[in-house]
Amino acid sequence: MEFFVNLTAGIEYLKYIHTIDLTPLNFIRIQSTHLEQKLLERVLIDLDNNFLMKLAMGKECIVLDCTSRKRKNNTSRACWQGLAWIEYCLNKVWFKRHTKFENGMHTCFETHFRKLKYVTQKKLKYYRKFLLTDDIKLRYMCMPTDNDSNTEFYRGIVKKYTIKY
Repeated sequence: MEFFVNLTAGIEYLKYIHTIDLTPLNFIRIQSTHLEQKLLERVLIDLDNNFLMKLAMGKECIVLDCTSRKRKNNTSRACWQGLAWIEYCLNKVWFKRHTKFENGMHTCFETHFRKLKYVTQKKLKYYRKFLLTDDIKLRYMCMPTDNDSNTEFYRGIVKKYTIKY
């Protein structure tokens, strides 16, 4: 199991899981702004190589995030929409499978997928040669926060809980 702390709000998780050995400590940045502005290709372009390689190797990757938005299940946009988009694209590129979602998101995703630039598709295809799995194991844990945009708060957590790394 590999944990990826989504920057910035996901850093708050370090307060609660610092006793778990997260070596090496992984960070990812899935920006909700890109999702809100329908810049879905940017989400893929920004994906970390380590994250994509771990998924290709069949590792279960769990993204940790927090949200200040009060919505169903206290789930951040990066998790409910961003990870669904990533999984959709990887299923299409790596396994030539279509992911269906209950809420019809696949129709929107398919529209954006068809508009992906060659270089973005090439980035995702690169990891296909390392596939050691036939399934993408991408999960998330998300909790509410009241500290959104509080840079000093997050800096303090990083300083206090990542010193062993």
